[in-house]
Amino acid sequence: MAATRFRENNITGRHRVNTAVLGIKSMNTDPEVAKGLLDIENEMRRMLDGQSQPYDAAWKIWGKAMSLTSPSSNVMHAFWLIWGSLTDWVENRPDETLQAETKMRQAAKEWLELNRDDANEEKAYLDRWVYDEMGYARDTN
Repeated sequence: MAATRFRENNITGRHRVNTAVLGIKSMNTDPEVAKGLLDIENEMRRMLDGQSQPYDAAWKIWGKAMSLTSPSSNVMHAFWLIWGSLTDWVENRPDETLQAETKMRQAAKEWLELNRDDANEEKAYLDRWVYDEMGYARDTN
């Protein structure tokens, strides 16, 4: 329900995202992206273990993803969008911090539970979180 209100209020819904950008093709071939992903996953674990506050962890995840986003398709672009939207939610609607933090934990938990051998499962996660959960519009062109 909170994500629905988030989308309705158009914090991020006004932007269209090209679906080609959400591929994970280059994730395993770029050593810098692979290391960044390990850093991000460690931050997710810290959040879920209670070692880090959700917003603080989300902000670090967003920053790492942003630093590794490139014009080529990789997981970092999708993470940049997802975690940027989640941190924006807290910053723009502080009264909804608990709902946003719940979504942060959910996004982290679901990512960490993915079958790493299944590229389709990873792509489905990224598509769902960018488009359905965060409300970005799909670019149909």
